[in-house]
Amino acid sequence: GSGGGISGCKPVRCRIAGNVSKYHGGGQHAGTAVDCFFLDNVCHNGGNYGSGGGLYSGTATNSTFVGNRENDTLAGYGSAAASSVLWDCTITNSTARRSIFDACTVRRCLISGCGARTSDGTYPFYVFGRSSGSAVYTNVNCIIENVALSNAADRVGVQCCLLNCTVRNVSGKTNGPLAASCTAVNTIITGCTPYDLVAGTSASRLVNCVYSTSSGTFAEGQLVNCRQAPSLRFNRADGALSCDPTASSAAFNAALEADWILQLAGETDCAGRPRRMFGSLDIGAMECQDDYVPGFRFILR
Repeated sequence: GSGGGISGCKPVRCRIAGNVSKYHGGGQHAGTAVDCFFLDNVCHNGGNYGSGGGLYSGTATNSTFVGNRENDTLAGYGSAAASSVLWDCTITNSTARRSIFDACTVRRCLISGCGARTSDGTYPFYVFGRSSGSAVYTNVNCIIENVALSNAADRVGVQCCLLNCTVRNVSGKTNGPLAASCTAVNTIITGCTPYDLVAGTSASRLVNCVYSTSSGTFAEGQLVNCRQAPSLRFNRADGALSCDPTASSAAFNAALEADWILQLAGETDCAGRPRRMFGSLDIGAMECQDDYVPGFRFILR
């Protein structure tokens, strides 16, 4: 049935590896996982439907997901997780037939080195979103990098909102990384091939985002207060974390700060460090930690 490894439990500092379920939750079904490691679990190993290779209908905090998957048929969704909530997790070296997450809310997570095993135009691959229905899932303070898309219809986001996220180094076919049903707010999109944004197919609406490359003419209202910056200027100094913007970056102190954004973005970035280090939120998943802010310097003598 559901829960190849465990079901309805609260594992803490556990290794959940190599389990198989016929339907949902190859590793875990329901319950809350804390400081756990989900490795090579598989859902939908038979039957005609299944989702959540690592986790289904549960919550994971500060956990790592590696190599979990749904079956190779088109009926499975969410190789890492489905219908779940993830906080402060790392999802790496994972591939999926349909999706990495399905109907999930993902906060302060790193998604790296993931991609589509196989896909086609009828059943495209996505990282965030859901397979059907009208609900929109908001994913906050996440880094999505080094993702490989195998089909022209594949996307990073489908039927979802990315808030204060960083999307970089996504290799696609002909289009940008975001689908027409995806909205991005305060998000960095950079280093994607062939383009970060493609008119009409990149996203239904981008608000206060920065991106490196684009193609085509965008419809009115599709890009709202967005900026194109050839270089986003990430910090390369020793000790800097992935996607740290510099104080001279277009993302620095440039995020919208409406009440609903502040409530969702919280007080810490993707790495758990304080937001608003220099007065305002930065665009993207990471907050600048530089000790130098460009501007005038007044010296009193």
